[in-house]
Order: sequence, then C-alpha cells, then structure tokens
Amino acid sequence: MQRKKIMALLMVSLFFTVGCLGALEDEVEIPDIDLPLDWKTIVPRAVSTPDLVEFDDCDDLENRLKDVILEDYRIQLLQAVEEQYYYFWDDIMLEDDMMAEADGSATGGSSPPTTTRRVEGTDFSGTNNQEGGVDEADVVKTDGYYIYFLNGKKLEIMGVPEFGELVYQSNTTIEGNPHSMLLDGDRLVVISSVSSWNIPASNPLYQAMEWDEEYSSWRTYSLTKFSVFDISDRSDIELERELFIEGSYITAREVDGTIRTVTNAWMETMGLSSWLDLPEGYWSLDYESPLRLQIREEVAYQTMLENEEVIADMSLSDLVPRIYERQGDSVLTHSITNDDCASFVAPQDGFSRSINSIFSFDITAADFDFEADHIIGNYPLVYASADALILAEKSWDSWWFWNSDDSDEATNIHMFDISDPGTTEYIASGRVDGTIQDQFSLSEYQGVLRVASTEGQWGRWWLSDPDPMTSNVVTLQPTSDATGHTTLEQIGIVEGIAPNETIWSARFVEDRAYIVTFENMDPLWTIDLSDPTNPTIMGELKIPGVSTYIHPISENTLLTI
Repeated sequence: MQRKKIMALLMVSLFFTVGCLGALEDEVEIPDIDLPLDWKTIVPRAVSTPDLVEFDDCDDLENRLKDVILEDYRIQLLQAVEEQYYYFWDDIMLEDDMMAEADGSATGGSSPPTTTRRVEGTDFSGTNNQEGGVDEADVVKTDGYYIYFLNGKKLEIMGVPEFGELVYQSNTTIEGNPHSMLLDGDRLVVISSVSSWNIPASNPLYQAMEWDEEYSSWRTYSLTKFSVFDISDRSDIELERELFIEGSYITAREVDGTIRTVTNAWMETMGLSSWLDLPEGYWSLDYESPLRLQIREEVAYQTMLENEEVIADMSLSDLVPRIYERQGDSVLTHSITNDDCASFVAPQDGFSRSINSIFSFDITAADFDFEADHIIGNYPLVYASADALILAEKSWDSWWFWNSDDSDEATNIHMFDISDPGTTEYIASGRVDGTIQDQFSLSEYQGVLRVASTEGQWGRWWLSDPDPMTSNVVTLQPTSDATGHTTLEQIGIVEGIAPNETIWSARFVEDRAYIVTFENMDPLWTIDLSDPTNPTIMGELKIPGVSTYIHPISENTLLTI
C-alpha cells in the first residue's frame, strides 16, 4: 500500500508538470494504420498428444519454426497492448494486484606402482551416480590411481602411489569455463561453457561463427565445448580434438565408452521486436485516455508486420544450431540439418522454438564421428539408465496459455533406447499432469518408467479458483496398438499425495519410491512399486524442516539432507 501511495503522488506531480493533458493529445504522433478485424485472434492451441513426429522435409521444419517464432512474438505484443508487462508506470500500479531454477590404467608419467588392481566401490569412491553403470559428468574423477579435478580454469591431475600419498602430475589450462568431465581409460573429456563474447578475433572459431555487424550480435551467446584429452601420460596430457556446439549444456552421461550429451539451443533472431516502440508524448497522455490503447494497438500491429518481413528473409540455417570442430588452427563447420532434416522431431501439439539435441559419440574412436537427434521443445530434465534416456519437458511455453481454454500444467516424457552404443532410438512419448522437480523424480526399472510430479506448483495464476497442489507417483510403460504405434501409457498411479504440499526430493530404489513433500512439516513417503500397475503407500514419517536430497545407504536405510 505504501508503494501505491508513493506512485500516486508521483503521478499527480507528473500531471501538474505536463499541464493540460487534453492539449497534449493533439501533439502525440498517432500511427495511421487500418487494423484488420481479426488481428487479435489467437490461433486455437488444443491439447492432443506429445508423440514426437518427423517433419516432411527441411521446408516443413523451417515453416514450423518460423510460425512458432512469429506467434511467440505476436503474443508478447498482444500482452504489451494490454499493458501487463512492459511499461514502468502501469507495471508499478498493477504489480500489487497481479503478484499475490573406469578404470584408468596407470601407464603414463610417474605411474604409481601397485601389485593389486584397485576396485571402485571397494578401494576408492566413484562418482555419485544416480544409476549403476551410467557415469555422470562431475568436477572430480578418479580411477583409483589418479585423481582428476577441475580447479577454476585448470585441469589438475594427482597420482596416488599408495593410499594416503599424493604425487602432483600436471595441470592444464582449459579455454572457457570448465564445469564437468567424463573419464574412460586413457581418455578424459572436459565439458566447458564458452561465451561468444569471449572468443578472440584471432581464434578461427570467431570467423566461423559469423558476427552480425548490423545488430552487433552473435547467432547465439553460448557454446558447449567438449575437449578430448589423451591422458596416457598423466604428466604431459595431449589435446586430441575439440567440438563446439551452439547452445547451453544440460548434462552428459557415459556408458561403455559412449558419451551422450544433451544441449539446448535458442538462436538469436536479430531484427524481430517483442516490445512497442511508442511515439513521443505517449507517456504524457492521461492514463484513461482512449488514445493510449489506440496507439498501442496500431504500433503492435505495425510491429507484427515488420516481424513478418524480417523472418521471411531468414533461412533455416539462421534458426538451428551449428557444430564446430576445431582441428589445430582450422575449424570445420557441421550442419545439423543434412538434406532432409530427418533427425528433427517435435511433439504433435508442441509449440516451442528451442532445440534440444542429443549427441552421441565414442571418445575412444580415432575419428570424431557423432550421431545427433534434435527435438523441438522446451528446456528438459534428463535421466538415463543403462538402456533408456528420458527427456522430461514442460508441455507448453508460458505464452501458450495466453487466452487458451486449457490451463493445466503438464509434462511431456520422451523415452529413447540407448542400449546400442553410439545409437539413440526413439521409443515413445507420454504425458503426466503437473511438473517434475529434478532428475531424481524419474526412474526406469525393468522396462517401467516411474515419475513423481506435483500438480498446481505454478500457482496457476491464470485461474480464479485453482485446485490445491497435490502430488502423484505415476508408472508408465511403452505400449503398442494394433497399428504398431507405441506410446507411453499410464499403467498405475498413487495420486492425491500431501494436498497443498509440493515435492522437494524423490528417489527410486528398485521397487520402492521415496518422496519428501513440504509445507510446514517434512513428510517422507515410502511407496511400494513392486506391482507397477498398483503402487501403494507403505508409510509416512514426519520430521521438521525439509530434505532436498535422498540417498540410499542400504535396503532399509536412507540418508536425507
């Protein structure tokens, strides 16, 4: 209330400063545009299926991306017309009403002598992986004989001749911002984030990325870099090759020498506008003046027409990420579209513009060959078992709900077969109500996918009387119909867990699920999944506080933090 009083005084002061507002209306430049009757019409966005479907060809992919981008910008402009997000005075006045993230052989350098093979889990600790046999990228790795760790921009290697002893081996400066690595025998992959703005002009990557002089911008501001090192001599490691992928790094997994990484790319579409360039004098008009709405509408429509002209001049290569391979002083640019764009898919009822890419490559291979699969969708959570890779993404962008009849949040689940090294095969998709906390809320066990989700976590501000938050544990399984079409069908559910509470942590261990929900107390729920078609709650324990991580110690013991 105090802020409203202050702003009211400021507005009164402004009115006295500008004098007679009626006279000023004649001085405001008003666009001269004939508005079509249907220019505000929202394209119906009905809910159908999350199944991933291929594009007919590259033209189909290009048209889909352009349509989505234009509709996204159009919705933002329509929101600006309603003055709900973009303007200082209006935002402040409305804010109070509207507001209520291997074993490595010791072969090189000063190799520590040993007479017995050191075993992970017995002699030394490995990475805290969610699933056995699936190595996750981390800042520290060890093979029992050496410790590898990322220290700022340095890759440090220490030898362990005897337990309790450390021998310094080497350090290597990593370009960019290294944040994780994967280890397989005598090869180490360091994963880094590289800002486009920090690439020096002398770097051959600078020329390959194509700086846009007109808009003083890059195609994308972030790249994910994979640096493959030969570490057979730990005292003098050798950089073999580097791969730069346009987009942000999400996660990486390694199974039997095959690395699969997931990135998300959002390409900069220079020249498009989602804001209103209002004429001089607009802010001097009375807040209730009908001219304000007229000006906003005509400027918005004119901006939409200009956006259509800009995007019509764009090509598919402007809308999808690229891959750059650095070999010495040269850089090779790889297109991800090929001739038919067969590696691109999208949910049937999806309406997103960002691109999630699954890259698979063998770090032990002499050539840097890779397989890539691209899903047009929202930023996902990623889970992997030894045989399955799961991408979980919110079903629709936030702007999708603008004036939409359907307003329930949901999550798409896409399942891929990764049992064959180097190959990623799409299995099926499904959808669960609500949103998912993190990767530990997902699990695949004996062919059954288990998901813990919370409905109503967004608060559903667009509804006047939303149902209370509630959590579910759902089991799904790939099921084929008479035509051979496969979907992830729900086969069991425990629903209505802890009304008005949200899931803070979850963990699936074989045929049990453990979830922690929270509002004022911290209930730990144990769910029996031994019959995936009939999951049941086994028990509940309430303790003060909230647990954000669950770790199994033994069959009957849990550690929660």
